[in-house]
Amino acid sequence: DLIQGKNPRLSGRSFVDVDTTTLPTSRRFRETWRVAGGQCVVDMALARTQRLAEIRVERDRRLLASDGRMLREQEQGGPNVAPLRTYRQALRDLPATLNLGAILTAAELEAFTPAWPVEP
Repeated sequence: DLIQGKNPRLSGRSFVDVDTTTLPTSRRFRETWRVAGGQCVVDMALARTQRLAEIRVERDRRLLASDGRMLREQEQGGPNVAPLRTYRQALRDLPATLNLGAILTAAELEAFTPAWPVEP
């Protein structure tokens, strides 16, 4: 059973006690947990937003890692300028190409890895 109450250590904020057996086994999306029907569940819309943000962070890291190489290739007129541009554009486009809405469970979302473009 859920019991609502006040915790004096939280300055009057409300909290809900739940049976710990209903907690999701993975803590990956714990910021998206919600109580529904007496159980603690992952709010999949929020979890998808979180996962997409994580993917964007990795995408940004990959773009940053290719910055130096792109500059060198452009300065030297190297043969990899066009492939690097294509790679970097694919990285920028990646989040818009993902259909995370098709992922129905937190476990599937946690296991999801996008098909990252391969750096030339």
